[in-house]
Amino acid sequence: FSDKEKRNSFIEALQFVVSRHDVLRTCIKSEGLPTPVQVVLREVTLYVEEISLDDSKDILSQLKLLTTSGSQWMDISRAPLLELKSAEDVKNDCYYLMINQHHLILDHVGLEKVISEVTMYLSGDIENLPVPVLYRDFIGHTLHSQSINDSES
Repeated sequence: FSDKEKRNSFIEALQFVVSRHDVLRTCIKSEGLPTPVQVVLREVTLYVEEISLDDSKDILSQLKLLTTSGSQWMDISRAPLLELKSAEDVKNDCYYLMINQHHLILDHVGLEKVISEVTMYLSGDIENLPVPVLYRDFIGHTLHSQSINDSES
């Protein structure tokens, strides 16, 4: 981002989208349970971790090191399954936001939906957003489809 305010507006828009969609407020609880259970929280607040980097070195190169394959780990017992990290390159007027998402909540299609809704929010077009589909309705539809599916036929 070219300034902190634009980055903050993006985070606000992402929070709006997370609040709209059940799946983005999902976590998996397993401690003390015989099998893991998916939990959808009514509310979650995005937390942004501020990363301090060495400003005598290239900031973007340092950020790329943090995204190396195999270097990420996420606690799936805590919602949202999105991790936000911010860093600043004040010398070059660059304000970064790294977003790490767990594949349990977002795939390619879901990510496109999130981007679309963030864009609509930022453009002031939220009145044209469709009513979000409740995750429980999606699960109900999936379970019903499985129950009537005659896979042998």
